[in-house]
Amino acid sequence: MENITTNPQESVDVSQQMETNVNNEEGSKEVDSTLKFRHERYCQAFFKHRGNGTQAYLEASQDENKVPTVTYETACVESSRLLRYPNILKRIQEVLKEKGFNDENIDNELLELIIQNDDKGNKLGAIREYNKLKQRITEKLEHSGKIENIVTKEQITELLKRNETNA
Repeated sequence: MENITTNPQESVDVSQQMETNVNNEEGSKEVDSTLKFRHERYCQAFFKHRGNGTQAYLEASQDENKVPTVTYETACVESSRLLRYPNILKRIQEVLKEKGFNDENIDNELLELIIQNDDKGNKLGAIREYNKLKQRITEKLEHSGKIENIVTKEQITELLKRNETNA
């Protein structure tokens, strides 16, 4: 059914078929179920490869011998193209949630790091991250340059008075 080879020129045909399928999923034409399966493989591989779309595309385009049917360069371009389609992005978000990438699980992982006593460095990092998330700590910024054009209280009061009379 699919015309898949290791020839880079012919692999573009596969990419075009995958793109056609993405457009088809939005309801314009009949969709080839094999290509739908490849998109699902891409979304699953996107999670597996921690957001590396190129590696996900290479994995999704593998033949029955686990050999990628596209070049690395083609995978870079086509992965970038796939990530522009809302239905692909939506499915990736669904996969992330299915795999436990949600607020509750992340909070539980953070809690485990905070309450463990084996690795104090990780524990301290987790506590810092928790405090940032809860906005319990504001980061201090240092400035070593000269500050000019300081507005005094009197100048602010004068500006407010002018603003009130103009309003």
